[in-house]
Amino acid sequence: MNDYSIKKIEDLYLKYNKILYTIAYRILNNHQWAQDAVQATFVKIIENIAKIGDVDCNKTKVFIVIICRNISINIYNKHKRSSVLPIEKFDEITPDYSFCLEEELIGLEGLSLLKEKINMLYEPYADIITLRYIFDYSEKEISKILDITEQNVRVRLSRAKKSLMKLLREDKGVDVV
Repeated sequence: MNDYSIKKIEDLYLKYNKILYTIAYRILNNHQWAQDAVQATFVKIIENIAKIGDVDCNKTKVFIVIICRNISINIYNKHKRSSVLPIEKFDEITPDYSFCLEEELIGLEGLSLLKEKINMLYEPYADIITLRYIFDYSEKEISKILDITEQNVRVRLSRAKKSLMKLLREDKGVDVV
C-alpha cells in the first residue's frame, strides 16, 4: 500500500467515520456492535481502496454507506437471529444516489429519471444496481462486498432489473423495451 492510499484511507475515515457510526447505530441500536460495523466497513474499504476515486465524491459516499448498511444488517441478523429488519429503521439512512460532478455534467434527462427510479427501489435492489452498473463491480466483487453468494447477487440483480423496468414502464412517456 502506497502513501497515497494510506492518505486516502485516513481522509475517508475522518470524513465518514461519524456518519457510518450513526448509520450502524440506527440499525443495531448497540454501541459496541455499531463500532464493530464501522471497523468492518473500513476493512472492506481498505480491500477496495484502488476502486475508490475522490474522497469527497457522492459516489464514494454511496459506496461506503452501502457497505456499512449491509455489514450492520449482517451483524444484526447474527446477533438477533432474525432474517428481517423492520423497514422503519432504514427510512433515515437511505443514501442519496446522486452521481459525481462529471456524470452530472452529462445532463441526460434519462439519467435523472433512472436515478429517481433507483431511489424508489427496495434498498437491497438499489444497492445491487448501484454496485453493478454505477460502480461497475463484477458479481464476484459484489458478493464479497455484501458478504452474500454470487448466486444471490445474480438473483437480486435479476429481481432489481425487473423492478426497475416495471417502474420505468409505469412512468408515462417512457418506452422501455
